[in-house]
Amino acid sequence: MTRLNKQITVKQRHCKKGKGVVILPP
Repeated sequence: MTRLNKQITVKQRHCKKGKGVVILPP
């Protein structure tokens, strides 16, 4: 779950414009 979480966080951070959902703070 750590690796997936890291990838998801980076993807969400990059997709912040479209989704605007971030699990961890920047």
